[in-house]
Amino acid sequence: MCLIIEKGTNKRKAKADILVYKCLDENNGSYFTPFQHFHVFFEDGKCVLKVKHFSFKKIKNETVVETGIHSYYNKWFAHDIVVRFHELHGTEKHCAIIPKGASYYIGYYGEIVSNELIVFETEQDYKEYVKTSEKICTFFAGNLIKVLDCVPK
Repeated sequence: MCLIIEKGTNKRKAKADILVYKCLDENNGSYFTPFQHFHVFFEDGKCVLKVKHFSFKKIKNETVVETGIHSYYNKWFAHDIVVRFHELHGTEKHCAIIPKGASYYIGYYGEIVSNELIVFETEQDYKEYVKTSEKICTFFAGNLIKVLDCVPK
């Protein structure tokens, strides 16, 4: 899956943990990323995904991030993926965190791609993580991406 990034978008660095949503396909207790079908393993209720480098390509006048870990900063866009693919692939929405210090790019349609992502198996696993986090940030989603709303613990 590729992410088209806004013209002139620069790589950003997470100043705090950022709440996002990762859609995963589930089949008989095994989890896979949609589209690329990368097997995801949960240990103690979470899975840490990392990539060393982002890779890019130009398609017409747009810049596309090819390599990175894809998720959604908007839960409604993630929900739309679940609605469209659940019956066919068992797709479910999982809470995830782009950890403080990770790099990321923002896409057009509620998508975000990062070099690190912590995915939680259940909402309860996410809530347990939040108890130990300094603060969690979320995006205000409107027509434009605005400032992060950071909520101190």
